[in-house]
Amino acid sequence: MLYVKSSLHAVQCELSVQFPEQTWCYFLDANKNKCYLGICYRTPTYNIYGTHNHDLVKELITELRSTKKHFVLMGDFNYRFKTWPPSNADNEMTREANEFYDCLEENFFTQYVDECTRKDAILDLVIADEPDVVYDVKDMGIFPGTDHQALMWKIQVQTTGESICREVFDYKKADMKAIKQELQSVIWDDLFSGLSTEQCWLAFKKQVESLQWKYIPVKG
Repeated sequence: MLYVKSSLHAVQCELSVQFPEQTWCYFLDANKNKCYLGICYRTPTYNIYGTHNHDLVKELITELRSTKKHFVLMGDFNYRFKTWPPSNADNEMTREANEFYDCLEENFFTQYVDECTRKDAILDLVIADEPDVVYDVKDMGIFPGTDHQALMWKIQVQTTGESICREVFDYKKADMKAIKQELQSVIWDDLFSGLSTEQCWLAFKKQVESLQWKYIPVKG
């Protein structure tokens, strides 16, 4: 989950790479340049998204370089680094962790977390396209309800505001009866047939969003 101060007038956006668990937004700096903020989670469990999940992380990093985005990306990448930068003497580092580190190096990105965030491993990372944009990274102790260390850091950027027009649904005037009738008429078994869990969610989401636009007016 990504929270951004309303004063930054952040705009939600998406990247081209279809990495399954990522959220992005951008805001404008004082020079009207877009600054992208992203958060992601890479599951190490292959039976959820398959082995290509690792490849998609590398594609995500490569896209950030090829599009020359000014960004900060944070999240739990689930690569077990004991130190940062990794030591050549670390025999426990996996091939995937090595490939990920090499991908960051090849794209000239900086990773700022250098202390373990879960037991004896650095799993949670903060990555940016510039070497000095992130500073004062602090360990805030175990985050409640998890076994990960909470991190806090500062980002050095001059910001400005931008008026963004957003369409907001007026749920008080929604035709809930019509929405319920249409949902009840959907043959869900047919809609979800042959789809993965992720594809089922996207199909359900598309169905609900179409009904929003159809039966819920937008505030003026």
